[in-house]
Amino acid sequence: MVEYFSRGKNMKFPFLEKLFVPTIFLSIFLGSSCAKEVGKKELLLSSYPVIKTTQLEPTSKFYEKHFGFQRTFSSDWYISLKSGNFELGILAPNHESIPIALRGEASNKGIILNFETDEVDRIYAEMQKENRKIHLEIKNEDFGQRHFITEDPNGIPIDVIKNIPPSEEFQKSYSK
Repeated sequence: MVEYFSRGKNMKFPFLEKLFVPTIFLSIFLGSSCAKEVGKKELLLSSYPVIKTTQLEPTSKFYEKHFGFQRTFSSDWYISLKSGNFELGILAPNHESIPIALRGEASNKGIILNFETDEVDRIYAEMQKENRKIHLEIKNEDFGQRHFITEDPNGIPIDVIKNIPPSEEFQKSYSK
């Protein structure tokens, strides 16, 4: 049995055992949420994205202001942010702790950060007020999301999401 902990609720997904979905995949896929096999020791203690950028301060302030993150560590090369159980790192792109082949600026190719919140409309209004780039205007999706897509100061796309009831057609896609 695979158990997923989110928003203070334990949800069990027995069908995942039949799909042979590895626990480590779930831990990474579900981000900093906790996925574990019941009765076994957790493999991962934490998983979080790290943004490489020369704009440490503006990037940190963006996530602090709009998504409620707070600093837990701050230096001239790394800032650690936390909001509840969620973490985000901001790292200077050429720091000596990064292998030379992996150094360089952040790329917005191949990544979208998703943030689920009940305050999607308020955050959308803030982004508009600050003339932030909006890639997708706020809208309700039949698959069960009210969301919009913006970007951080580095051009990394952020999908800001509020879960809403899906249409009858999409309710069939969700496991029971």
